[in-house]
Amino acid sequence: MKIYKNKNYNYNQFRKKNNKTSKSLIKAPVNQNYMIWGKHALEAAISNKNRKIIIIYHTPEMTDWVYQNLKNKKRLNIKFIEVDRKSLDENSMSSPNQGVLAEVEPINWISIEECVNQMTGNVCLVLLDQLTNPQNIGSILRTANAFNVAGVVVTKNNTPTENGLMARAAAGAIETMPLIRVTNLSRTIEYLQKHDFFVIGLEKNGSENIKNCSGNLRTALVLGSENLGLRRLTREKISISAKIPIAVQTESLNVSSAAAIALYVIQN
Repeated sequence: MKIYKNKNYNYNQFRKKNNKTSKSLIKAPVNQNYMIWGKHALEAAISNKNRKIIIIYHTPEMTDWVYQNLKNKKRLNIKFIEVDRKSLDENSMSSPNQGVLAEVEPINWISIEECVNQMTGNVCLVLLDQLTNPQNIGSILRTANAFNVAGVVVTKNNTPTENGLMARAAAGAIETMPLIRVTNLSRTIEYLQKHDFFVIGLEKNGSENIKNCSGNLRTALVLGSENLGLRRLTREKISISAKIPIAVQTESLNVSSAAAIALYVIQN
């Protein structure tokens, strides 16, 4: 196997990859750092110059893949170390890792004010009212990216921080879709309305069909939590409550599926 050298490559650790202490090579992240895994997520992170990657762990079979990606993006200053497959499996939350895992720092995204000030033409934002499942948030980031949403807004409290499950579900979109954190969602809605946003709250029993909510220059789509939906204060601030008509025998849609349908409808 061809071994590539960079100035941060630790060969003492490299030679230990097959012994019983290899698990110790993957150190627990510090502060708000977290692990991402899978080729798609890692390739997107390497491509993102704003993403600080602390270290990449990989199986021997993935050495060439890691090196070539770092070389292509001129990021060979990033440390990468070979470990065994078991070590990766134990640190990727039982999710397929494809032989690569990395410790990264969260991205510091712009504020909601900066985001609005940069907007031109037809724009859309997605607001999440205290969603708690990181995989749902990741899926919504991916959907928002597909529909050219300007940013996804979440609350600082009662919303998961960036993590590996979120990144995995986002399939790379966590690197490009702004995840904007605000202190108070109801005040954020008021701020957006003052800046000409039509704020749609998506609810199972909304008063308006979602297909009648398109054609606005500036739109914000608000999605409620998985179990509780929109909170009372949020509901009181929105411009309109809308629903996606579904078969009566279907209790509800997954929040990320509902987001995809609503974004398609209101932007067409």
